[in-house]
Amino acid sequence: MDNDLTQDLFQWVFSDYVPTWAAIGRSERDAKDILNYWSVPMFAASMHGIGWLMDEEAVIGLLATTHAPLKTSGYDNTKPLDRAITVYNDHSASADAIWSRRRADETEIERVATHFDIRLTEAGWRIIGLSNQYTQTGRLADVWASRHGA
Repeated sequence: MDNDLTQDLFQWVFSDYVPTWAAIGRSERDAKDILNYWSVPMFAASMHGIGWLMDEEAVIGLLATTHAPLKTSGYDNTKPLDRAITVYNDHSASADAIWSRRRADETEIERVATHFDIRLTEAGWRIIGLSNQYTQTGRLADVWASRHGA
């Protein structure tokens, strides 16, 4: 698989998306900026709702619902504790991370394991689906049950 593509997606998710998500959470950027990363439509299986988000309002609504309790708790930044990019082909990938959402003094508010389905669209790379859950672990390998083989 193309190592340059893997590196580009790693950059896009962890160096571009995460700071934007955090800046929106601190009210330093417009919530619509998430649409440079999250697609419309998008499927979400998250702690804040499950289903298809069919328009910009619904996608931004999920973001607002996610950010609301963080803002109340003094949210400042997100640190990935474990992270991975998997490239399936030139148009499809996934990103997985354990996010530690923190206050300015670096105390943790919450820890969330997240999986993103990512596709190359006419507008560029977009997250078309997300799944997440609260966790106490710092390792992706400890979060989701899996089975390999027949």
